[in-house]
Amino acid sequence: MPRTGDNRPEGERARENRDAGAMPARVNGQAAPGPSGPPEAPRPDPAVLKRAKAGDRDALAALLEPETARIHAICVRMVGPAEARDLAQDALVKVIRGLPSFDGRSQLSTWITRVAMNACLSWLRAEGRARTSGKRPVSLDSEPAAEPHDPGGVQSRAGGGADTRPRLVVAALGQLSPEHRAILVLRDVRDLDYEQIAGVLDLASGTVKSRLFRARAALRKEVERLEGEARAEATEASAKRKASTERPGEGQEPTT
Repeated sequence: MPRTGDNRPEGERARENRDAGAMPARVNGQAAPGPSGPPEAPRPDPAVLKRAKAGDRDALAALLEPETARIHAICVRMVGPAEARDLAQDALVKVIRGLPSFDGRSQLSTWITRVAMNACLSWLRAEGRARTSGKRPVSLDSEPAAEPHDPGGVQSRAGGGADTRPRLVVAALGQLSPEHRAILVLRDVRDLDYEQIAGVLDLASGTVKSRLFRARAALRKEVERLEGEARAEATEASAKRKASTERPGEGQEPTT
């Protein structure tokens, strides 16, 4: 709850609450995409990890089974459902190939998240270069297959009615730079702390905080732009409907 007599803007209070571990950040009153996907896996059994690094298939399956949904969730939120399946498979292959060199300096789940995020960022940067050659822009808002681990996160779609903000947040996220998108997904969707994000993105903690602030500001600005466009389109459509109802006899011969 905000302090009594606290007249600061809601967004400023929300950012303070978020950094204190309270409610997630908000975009003009709309909760930012909340934590989604399965919870973080506990540290793996050292014996299982050792066997998996040695190539034991059963140990590898036991180690990676709880991580596959997390990898896919990251890819969906970073590149959209159309590309997520193939990219998640590519990331999983990279995890398997790189596992023998995993040194244990970070949690296994953090390392796997880094591999998946790097795969997404590489794809997005390549896609960004290709877009300058006429390819269509990346869309996070296409119709995905049912997402069992997304009960209201960044990919959730608004149903009917006037509340289209979740859909606008998804569309706005897809317009951000890969770096801004990544830090929002890690913080507000995956719910990682600053140290974990720093490990995934290979950044200093202070850089994480400043980049997160800029990313949220960019998301807020993009949501406001999309809201303005949506209001303008709704106003135009309403004016056209009104004009058509005011000319019921148009196209008919006048009576004498």
